[in-house]
Amino acid sequence: VVGDITPAYALLPGKRLKQMAELAPNVRFLYILRDPVDRIWSHIRMIAARREPAGEVTADRAGRILRRTLRGQESQIARRSDYAGNLARLKNAVGEALCVVFHEDLFSGDGLAKVAEHLRIAPFRGPIDAVVHRGQALDLLPEQHLALRDWLAPQYEYVERAFGPLPEAWR
Repeated sequence: VVGDITPAYALLPGKRLKQMAELAPNVRFLYILRDPVDRIWSHIRMIAARREPAGEVTADRAGRILRRTLRGQESQIARRSDYAGNLARLKNAVGEALCVVFHEDLFSGDGLAKVAEHLRIAPFRGPIDAVVHRGQALDLLPEQHLALRDWLAPQYEYVERAFGPLPEAWR
């Protein structure tokens, strides 16, 4: 069993995804849906820290990146936030080899069991308590949250149409 994980795979063209799916008869794909506002704010904080000389996320830098994102000037952030487009491309390219789960279900409920079944491996049975690569904290201001929620409304609507009721944390 070999695995490779990166959110960047969702950005690949359909042709490349199809080639990946054809590498072996049992290639599997996993797409984890995280609350769109939480996901994009985490991404913005990561980019803000990278762009600061000291490597620390600042409210000023993150706010500028957020405003640029909302104006369409941070295309890499917008592309990673496009669940509807990414999932359509993935489904079209890899079909049944794709498993989609909510982040919130991975560590409670049957999320890990669903992933294990899809990957055709034994379910994980140990405690999951380690956090790896946690981003720097910075609170999202209420007006920023509203702006992002409005901008991302089509993503929430798409996910709800495609997968049913949204997790409580998304509401």
